[in-house]
Amino acid sequence: MEASGARCWSADASIVVAIDMSGQQAALSALAATQERFGRFAEAVDEAVFVIDAARDQALFANRRFELVLGVRADEFLQDPGCAWRYLTETDRARVDELLHAALGHGHQETDVHVALPDGRLRVVRLRFFPARLGSAEIYCLAEDVTDIRDMAERRLQDAIRQKDTLVREVHHRIKNNLQGVAGLLQQIGQRKPEVAGVMSEVIGQVQAIAQVYGL
Repeated sequence: MEASGARCWSADASIVVAIDMSGQQAALSALAATQERFGRFAEAVDEAVFVIDAARDQALFANRRFELVLGVRADEFLQDPGCAWRYLTETDRARVDELLHAALGHGHQETDVHVALPDGRLRVVRLRFFPARLGSAEIYCLAEDVTDIRDMAERRLQDAIRQKDTLVREVHHRIKNNLQGVAGLLQQIGQRKPEVAGVMSEVIGQVQAIAQVYGL
């Protein structure tokens, strides 16, 4: 029955709403595939790879290298992200917290920290933070043990310092010998020419003093 342009529905009438979910399902499938590829990549690299949310209070991922590099079990980290920095010094923990915050606003951040592992080893670990915004903000993190690299660089530096010191000592030794040779020549001149013997004696004294300085 219709009245005044209005339509009346019977009591047993129903409304059916159809929503096309194909686009959302495709997006979810693509996201799942991306996460799977990321997981395979993270397990294949030598670095510890982990992901935390922007608030830094939720751990989203950690690969198998996590414990080897940072000394904390991955499952423990996923339960409590704050434990990742357990074996860092207080100063390093403060710096890491600052860089994590800075990564969200300024992009890639990097620092080296010292990790005192439970087995007594002291390692140098390079941390890299990369912000990403996939739905909600996240921070992708890499932790690389660079202890051997740093030790090798330190050995090369010490070798270079020793080589430089050896070269400087050799140069000074030769200069000292040459100055002593000059003093000997001046002394011979003074002996042959008594009229300049007094001046020569003064000059010889100055040359020998310089030679002694180089000898030190």
